[in-house]
Amino acid sequence: MNPTDALYRLWAKTNEKEDGYTPDQWQRHPLPLHLLDVGQVAETWLDADPLLLGRFCALLPETAPQDIRCIIVLTAALHDLGKVHPLFQAKSEEGWKAGYATLTKQPRPNGTGFDHGAATAALLDYFIKRRKLPDAYKPLRRLIFASASHHGTLYGPEAVQDVPLLGANEEGLALALAGEVEHHFGPMPALPTRPGNDFCMLAAGFISVCDWIGSDSRPFPFAPGVASRVDAEAYLKAHREANVAAQALQQAGLITRFLDDVPDFASFFGFSDLLPLQRVAGAVPFGAQHGAEIAVIEAPMGGGKTEIAQYLTALALARRTASGLYFALPTQASANALFKRTLSFVQRVASSAPVALVLAHGARHFFEAFRELLLRSRYVPMARTTREKQSLQDEPAAPSEVVATAWLSPTRRALLSPVGLGTIDQAMLGALSVRHAFVRLFALGRKVVVFDEIHAYDAYMNKVILHLLRWLRVLGAKVILLSATLPDTLRRELLSAFDVTEPVYEGDHAPYPQILHGRAGTEAQRFVPPPLPSHHEPKRIRVKVEAAADATAAGVARVLALAKGGGCVAWIRNTVREAQEAYRLLSQTDIDVVLVHARFIRADRNRIEEDLVARLGKHHDPEHPRPDRLIVVATQVIEQSVDLDFDAMVSDLAPVDLLLQRAGRLHRHDRSTSDRHGHTAPRFVVLTPTASERHALRFGLSAYVYDPETLARSATLLDSHGHQTWTMPAACRTLVSALYDRDETYWTDARLGCDAERLEAVRTRVRRLTDQMEHAARSGRMPAPDAAMLVMKNPRHDASDDGARVLLTTRYGGHSATVSLFRRMDGRMQPLGQAADLPSDDAGFVARLAVEEAFALSSVAFPWYEALPEPQPAADLAPWASWWQQHHRYDHRLFAVIDDAGGFVLPEADLHGRYTPTEGLVIDRADRDLPDDPSGYADRPPYESL
Repeated sequence: MNPTDALYRLWAKTNEKEDGYTPDQWQRHPLPLHLLDVGQVAETWLDADPLLLGRFCALLPETAPQDIRCIIVLTAALHDLGKVHPLFQAKSEEGWKAGYATLTKQPRPNGTGFDHGAATAALLDYFIKRRKLPDAYKPLRRLIFASASHHGTLYGPEAVQDVPLLGANEEGLALALAGEVEHHFGPMPALPTRPGNDFCMLAAGFISVCDWIGSDSRPFPFAPGVASRVDAEAYLKAHREANVAAQALQQAGLITRFLDDVPDFASFFGFSDLLPLQRVAGAVPFGAQHGAEIAVIEAPMGGGKTEIAQYLTALALARRTASGLYFALPTQASANALFKRTLSFVQRVASSAPVALVLAHGARHFFEAFRELLLRSRYVPMARTTREKQSLQDEPAAPSEVVATAWLSPTRRALLSPVGLGTIDQAMLGALSVRHAFVRLFALGRKVVVFDEIHAYDAYMNKVILHLLRWLRVLGAKVILLSATLPDTLRRELLSAFDVTEPVYEGDHAPYPQILHGRAGTEAQRFVPPPLPSHHEPKRIRVKVEAAADATAAGVARVLALAKGGGCVAWIRNTVREAQEAYRLLSQTDIDVVLVHARFIRADRNRIEEDLVARLGKHHDPEHPRPDRLIVVATQVIEQSVDLDFDAMVSDLAPVDLLLQRAGRLHRHDRSTSDRHGHTAPRFVVLTPTASERHALRFGLSAYVYDPETLARSATLLDSHGHQTWTMPAACRTLVSALYDRDETYWTDARLGCDAERLEAVRTRVRRLTDQMEHAARSGRMPAPDAAMLVMKNPRHDASDDGARVLLTTRYGGHSATVSLFRRMDGRMQPLGQAADLPSDDAGFVARLAVEEAFALSSVAFPWYEALPEPQPAADLAPWASWWQQHHRYDHRLFAVIDDAGGFVLPEADLHGRYTPTEGLVIDRADRDLPDDPSGYADRPPYESL
């Protein structure tokens, strides 16, 4: 038989994994057709997105654009050549019968575990070396390895050594399949130069996405009747005429259009007045040229950084030098808080086509505002089979509508959305050796990527972020860094990763606020607002420092004194345990007290934060008026990205940059003196340890959250002998620089007023921990842009790149346990915070979604420094605990049933606890209290909130 016709007996995908499948319903999609499907997705996408093709052309400048297009389309189509291998065809019994069984008398082999991606790389590499393919393929060896990696791992030569060689007949089929691809898409053009790592990395992500689209059986249904090249030509012609690939890309949310012009800053946002740095933002030439560029925006809290980043992004979108936006934030809560502002931004920049917006973090489906968008888009998440996907078919959206598409639901696809916001962890995965990291780099490499609070990360995360910036630079991304408290040394390091130097400045410190803008290989240009008019009064925060042996007692007294005459007062504590203790004491007074921290179930946390924003936020809400008197006890959760405005504040000692963040919640909005009940100026009280405690570097539980030396430096900067005034915004630059940019030769034991031996012990531990973090970051990174080969070393193949398991890879340590809380109602188990009972496990797909959501919404994490115990749930909860472990083998959690008073017991952990909607989760540590002197314990875990 003609090898070309024989190819159409082989299969690329079948319906065997669909629910209710029986052998008599078996269908297949011929192998050549799947390659044609993916090829036509590639050619359609490149034609519909000139910026995408232009990005490839910029990375291979000596090659004609039409040749680059042809190379990418052919490579995309050849991505599954390895499926011609008998070991792949043997994975389906029916497929073997329809294919190889008609071509050979050999018995069906065992194809279990066969990697057809590695086989693609092995076969093409073998053919190139033995010149069985045209010479034009020879420079493409690295690109072929990248294209064959579409199942998540970048292969190296050693990964294909174990692929069994083909016999003569099978080898002929493989060569015929390569020839079939060239017949339909044209011959491989010759290249003047070999593609570099940047081109190959971009192609690896692009081809993976094309494969995902081309594998979808909705736009590309099974076509078993196509049995020859002639049939395939008709098939491809019909698909092209019907714009099947274009429609699939549009429904997935991958093709869109933004506005063509951007008005001035004030008109774009509808502002009547601009903040100082916003007045110069329009002069920044961001997006004026194609290719990589970076902007660093430094301004105080409430200085309009977010709007500046959005405006610069709008300029790049309108100029067609960027294809979208991803806003990377420190936490899920901060991403949620920015969601509505991002939705409003998308509505401003949308043009004639729907724009897909994604909230990218593991709990996004439980955030109400995003759920509303999903419902408006007629979308139910998490379809798992072809039948379910067909039942959840997206309906076309109206022009200029903001949508959330079903196709972008999986976390690893979320960054592909034209506009997205989420945690920085999702972006960091592009720089780590996890599955489909190159898809994330492909998604980010064509966007404006905004990193908020870029100063806020530890040594491990900083190393990964710097590596990510290097890749974003070579891929041509546009990056914006936001910070109110960025140390000079870190700013230079971030700019250097983008190959940009900082301009020289006069004096001890760089101007503040400022915008730095530069392109790779250049010196940044500085933009500084003009001096304020002489009549303009800068914001001055009156800071009072009080040394106290008992911070809780002193804080209670100070908070009550500040709230005595009225006003809204905050007390920020460094640990949940201390916040709960303060709340219980203050609740005994006649003043309304609210507690907020991270250890509430999601429903209660959302309720508390939404109520506080309604009462203490910028916009007046008649249904939630600002209280005459209110005390809010909180942990670090309100330091950033939550729009709350207090009249006065008390804080535990923290690093001075975080104290500045906390102080940014004071007099945040314009209010009358009467509204502030006599608090005419921002008043900020910081509680510090006594001189003797500082001498011994004893900072109580705060030393489990922050480095003791940093606390000692901050206490010294505060000058605990009395009052001082912070003149904003200048204090942000001077205090942060003094804290972080002066080295150990300046911060001596004498200057800090501490014991020299104790200081050295603390420094030794910090150095050791920093080295561990940086080594872990280096060992887990993707290969560098200038690596000899794009090969993932020791790639993770678990679920750490998806959903809630992201933190396994993006955060160092992970000393916590999670408990799901339930209660008994009428003899049945009910997740805490929900009115519905758990459905039975056999109730179908929608019920499974309900169970997953119930477990997530009723869960709370708490610190745990030992090996996680095996769950021992109550008998009537055990089946659900078993169900969770079966479906989420990487999500180890405990299960507890609370009594009427909120109490529960975790026998496997030997812990008692309670949960109330006002206090959250309280764990009775009893004999498990941590030492109050962490500086002497070299093996204790990294800093984190208790």
